[in-house]
Amino acid sequence: MNNIEGKTEIVGKLFSSDYFFTVPYYQRPFAWDEENFVNLIEDLLSAVGEQQYFLGTLVLHKKDNKGTYDVVDGQQRLTSLIILTACCRDLINDTIFKAQLQNKIIQEANKVDGIAARPRIEVKDRAIFNQMILATAGTIIVKKSTDLAEPENRYINAITIFRKYLHPHPQEFLEKFSQFVNQKCVLIYLSTTSFDDAFKLFTIVNDRGKQLRRIDILKAQNISPEVVPSETVRDRLAHEWETLEKSLGENTLESILHMMRLIYVKEKPQEDLYSEFEKRIYKKGLLLPGEKFIDEVAAYGNLYQQIFMDKDYLDTHTEQHIQFKAMINIMNQEFDASEWKACLLSFAKKFSHTDFYEFVLLIEKVYLKDWVGGIRKDERFTTYSNVLKIIEKSAMSS
Repeated sequence: MNNIEGKTEIVGKLFSSDYFFTVPYYQRPFAWDEENFVNLIEDLLSAVGEQQYFLGTLVLHKKDNKGTYDVVDGQQRLTSLIILTACCRDLINDTIFKAQLQNKIIQEANKVDGIAARPRIEVKDRAIFNQMILATAGTIIVKKSTDLAEPENRYINAITIFRKYLHPHPQEFLEKFSQFVNQKCVLIYLSTTSFDDAFKLFTIVNDRGKQLRRIDILKAQNISPEVVPSETVRDRLAHEWETLEKSLGENTLESILHMMRLIYVKEKPQEDLYSEFEKRIYKKGLLLPGEKFIDEVAAYGNLYQQIFMDKDYLDTHTEQHIQFKAMINIMNQEFDASEWKACLLSFAKKFSHTDFYEFVLLIEKVYLKDWVGGIRKDERFTTYSNVLKIIEKSAMSS
């Protein structure tokens, strides 16, 4: 890897005219939850007065010589720090101090230096982000998390938690806290002018530090420039993935990927999800990475939604639809594990609606037989792996 720069930088410098950040389309949505926000604000409040406080690592793709960077890894932390800065801005009364904090969030135009007015970080959900964080007094706007869908409602959660912890403090402390965050809190960033190298750095950092889920690395791998050379295609695939994650939910999408792994490998897992796809699926030619992989995830995701979430996979005008809906409700609630779901997905993808309800009844019997027999997890994998092998070998009816 060439042209790699590594540097330790204080937050105040990162939020200056030397740096402008963009969250690219291939990134996952803003995903920090209440625990992350609480941990961040509690750690920072307890560290006030220390000589230096380390906030983690960023991986950046340098886009130009004017300080513009795509955030390959670290957008959750950067976005949260901007939200925290906005909360301080709206809680502090001193107009000069408030204006200087705002300049950390939005760069004022500087005609002398040729710097245009622009936000310090450009996110995907620009409209709500502009309203609640970039705009002065935006964090004071009263909104409930139920007013917005994910991931936009996470901005509300962050603001609510940060204001809860900061509001009881006097003005003098709020100013001191803001100074501490900007002057004493540091991040290490790794940047490169090569998109390929930025993705390699992303994978290395997350593989060692496990900062993101394996499915994030899996996603990054499948829309990397090495696999998908076209930027237009990469953006489309990233958008498709993000749409799936929003409609299904992060945990459900991850569960579907585990089911796909079982469908392709038909054996119990030996390593983590990322390595399973890399070593036991891609390298064996069972599925090509990149566009083929994303298309397959979308196909299984859509089937999962119809079968297990909407429960409208069968024709709604038939008696079988009513029976299926009742049956799948019970199975969803009472049947542990997910191997049986992988079998239903595999059958539906190959045979569509043909004999699908009859197959559901068969899987119900298989599950109940194993449950009564008290089989172990390894034996359960063997049972459903054999079912998947039968599906694969079965001929489609003409």
